[in-house]
Amino acid sequence: MTQDPFLEQLFLRRGGGNTPEDYLAFSTLRNHPQKSFASVHIAGSNGKGSVATKIAAGLQAAGKKVGLFTSPHLLTFEERITINGRRIPREEVITRGQEIAAMGPHLNFFEVITFMAFEYFRDDTVEIAVVETGIGGAFDVTNILHPKLSVITSISLEHTDILGDTLEAIARDKAQIIKPGVPAVIGPAAALDPIASRGRAVGSALTFVEPVEGPFDSENQAIARGAMGILDLPLECIEIGCQKRAACRFEERGNAILDVAHNPASFHRLGEALAYYYPGQKFPFVIGICGDKDAEGCLRAIAPVVEKIIAVPTHSTRSLAPEKLAAIAVGLGFQVEIAKSIKGVKTTTNKTVICGSFYLMEEAIMVLNLNQACAAKGMISAFPSCELNTSSGSISSENPPARR
Repeated sequence: MTQDPFLEQLFLRRGGGNTPEDYLAFSTLRNHPQKSFASVHIAGSNGKGSVATKIAAGLQAAGKKVGLFTSPHLLTFEERITINGRRIPREEVITRGQEIAAMGPHLNFFEVITFMAFEYFRDDTVEIAVVETGIGGAFDVTNILHPKLSVITSISLEHTDILGDTLEAIARDKAQIIKPGVPAVIGPAAALDPIASRGRAVGSALTFVEPVEGPFDSENQAIARGAMGILDLPLECIEIGCQKRAACRFEERGNAILDVAHNPASFHRLGEALAYYYPGQKFPFVIGICGDKDAEGCLRAIAPVVEKIIAVPTHSTRSLAPEKLAAIAVGLGFQVEIAKSIKGVKTTTNKTVICGSFYLMEEAIMVLNLNQACAAKGMISAFPSCELNTSSGSISSENPPARR
């Protein structure tokens, strides 16, 4: 969609090098907004958004005024910052963002919007905020929080150029959100030695969630249930929270299944869900993925449920060229097609899986005309039903996707 010119410029603010001390110094200039509300701090390679959504819903059901800060967004920037499900107004984004960006020229995009969220929560008297990290934990700007609960959902190889190229190194980085004396909930895929060591070192009571057998989202529900139990929410509120679903997580819309899977671990979970709900079936996969992801690992993870791979670009400068994705898929023995966009995809089966990146979800939602939100399923973002043109065998739309 068309963004405000300020947001367009804000998205371009990249770079790093800021330290926790830099963040605390800037927080002092902004009167420590993060100290005005209680918080739940969530890190992890996968599942952060789903678990955050569930915890926020449970807290709201318990009568709390709840801030939620997640990323990235699907259609509009305002999805990232909400209070009791109400998105931050665009005028607040512009006014607060311009002020923070001017005062902190050294801050990158994510750092600016983190302070934006914290100040918005403070000024609207939020009682408790559920906050996702950006990347990692130790040097993430959100780590200036001193939460009442920390959650680490999972650990997998991702952002290895920043966090390290082993699971242990990544776990060590994410473990830094565990604060002295603050309890933490650890998902089954995050139960690694560096996290346990961090808990012992700072005197944090760690709750390790046991591996869960079951359909898609069961593990996220188990992690959220453990977190909400520690927050002492009533059982009925915990169940309300667990039923909440973030958009584009195994979201079935008409003849399409949309999923934000973007790394091997999340592709594996997607494959498991397809095998569980549709035993013995194989599917065409429309995949657009970023060039910094392990595309080969992603494809291997879904091999048992693939009928064919349809490689498409995403509207991102980081997109892996569909020709390169196709070459990887051919090398793995898949039947492969290339399409210039989702709009040009052909399919002859009843269900088509669309996955690979948040950017592709944005395009799918717009191209497939997914306009009503999934209110019936309790989704936080509302998109209507997706229609694949099975009579002609193509995915169609009158409106092309907008570039962000």
